[in-house]
Amino acid sequence: PRTRTLPVVPQSWRQRNGSEVEYFVHVGILRTGRREPIDFIYQGSLGGERGQRGSTRPDFIIANPYMAINVQSRYYHSRDVEQVSRDQMARLFVETQGLPVAYISEDQARANADGAVRAAIASRGNTGPLGVLL
Repeated sequence: PRTRTLPVVPQSWRQRNGSEVEYFVHVGILRTGRREPIDFIYQGSLGGERGQRGSTRPDFIIANPYMAINVQSRYYHSRDVEQVSRDQMARLFVETQGLPVAYISEDQARANADGAVRAAIASRGNTGPLGVLL
């Protein structure tokens, strides 16, 4: 059987503070024909500057359809009840801003980021985050 090779994460991505699995999703979004920053943005801010109370930064904001995609790493997003609660509050905040959210798990991003991105965009949001890591 043929083995799938994951893209090499460039240093420029790491300088943006992007994770490896976020990079795989970024490449998947590019492969849909979308271009940054015209058709999507990485780490777009909602509700104020980073760290400001009541603000959040979806991993990706897609212009058409207007939606967000968040990447859920196994370590960070499932490590404790507090983090899961913060993720739920962030989702609620983003969706009350009129921005539906789709979630892509780390496993999905590693196995088939292109397919996961296309499924997330087709869903137009409203997926995850809790069941995505089980």
